[in-house]
Amino acid sequence: MNHIDKVDFLVLYLQARSIALSDSNIQGGFTSASLWPLDPSQVLPRLRIRVVNGSGNYIFEEPLRPFL
Repeated sequence: MNHIDKVDFLVLYLQARSIALSDSNIQGGFTSASLWPLDPSQVLPRLRIRVVNGSGNYIFEEPLRPFL
């Protein structure tokens, strides 16, 4: 079994956080998800509307139709 004490954890956490939350990594995530550059036609068709009745059953499901 491995053990990491609090001080070691904080050091490793700060290193990992600075890599994961870098500007280039965040921008890359938005680009990969087609959220940047902003193009609603790439994102909105992927959204789905689900209407659920009181018993938890789906009444219908359909793609979101943007008001563009």
